[in-house]
Amino acid sequence: MSDTPSNGNRRKTPAENAEQRITGRAQRKLAKEQEARRTRVYTILAALGAVLVVVVLLFVFARQGEAGPPVATAPALAETIPVDGRTMGDPNAPVKVLEYGDYQCPGCGNFNKKVKPDLIKDYVETGKVFFEFRDYAFIGAESKLAAEAAVCAADQNKFWAFHDTVFANQGHENAGSLSADRLRTMAETIGLDMAAYDACLKTDKPTETVANFMAEARAKGVDSTPSVFVNDTKIPWTGYEGLKEAIDKALAEQS
Repeated sequence: MSDTPSNGNRRKTPAENAEQRITGRAQRKLAKEQEARRTRVYTILAALGAVLVVVVLLFVFARQGEAGPPVATAPALAETIPVDGRTMGDPNAPVKVLEYGDYQCPGCGNFNKKVKPDLIKDYVETGKVFFEFRDYAFIGAESKLAAEAAVCAADQNKFWAFHDTVFANQGHENAGSLSADRLRTMAETIGLDMAAYDACLKTDKPTETVANFMAEARAKGVDSTPSVFVNDTKIPWTGYEGLKEAIDKALAEQS
C-alpha cells in the first residue's frame, strides 16, 4: 500500500489551510457587516414609523380640537318668563339689572350657570327685576363671533336659548369651542331659521351692534366681566349675595 494519500483524502498544504482561514474570517466579517446594515435599516424604519404615528396622532388631535366635543343644548327658560330680544322680565319692574359679559369669560359662565337661575327665581319671576345682557366681547375672536351670532338669534327672538346654549358649550379661550361652525350648529340645535341666521351674519348689523355695546360699556367704566349695573349703578362684583343686597336696597328706595 502506498504512503501517498489518494486525491479524495489529500492533506491540505499549510498555504491552503491559511487561505481557508482567511476566507472564513472574511465571510464572518461580511456576515457581521450585513447584520449591522440590517440593524441600521430596521432602526431607521422603526424611527420613521414612530414619527409617522406621532404625525397621525397630532393630526387627529388637531382635528378633534377644531371640531370640539358634541354641542350641548341648554334647558329652555320657563314659558312664564316674558322675554323680548336680550331682555327678560317685566319692563315696568322697579329695578333694572344689566350685565355686560363675554361668552368666553369663565366668570360670566358662572353667572349664567349659578347666579342667573337665582336672579330669575327670586326677582324676575316675581316682577321685581327687568334683566338684560349686553356684550363686552373683549377676550378674543371667538368672543366677537359668539356675540355677533347672538345678535342674529335675538332677531328671531331666541336670544336666551342661544345665549344659554353658548355658555353651555364654553371651553378654553379661542380654542375652537365657539368657532363659526360650532355656533352655527348651536343655532340649528335651538331651531333658528338658518337661512335668516346666515343672511343676518352677512349684514353689518351684528358687527355694529357689538361695537356699539363695547363703546357704551367702556363709557360706563366697564373693563372686566361680568360687570353688573343695578338701576344704572355699577356694583362691585362679589357674587349673588352682593347682587341681591344691591337689588334689595334699590327696591327699598322705590317704596
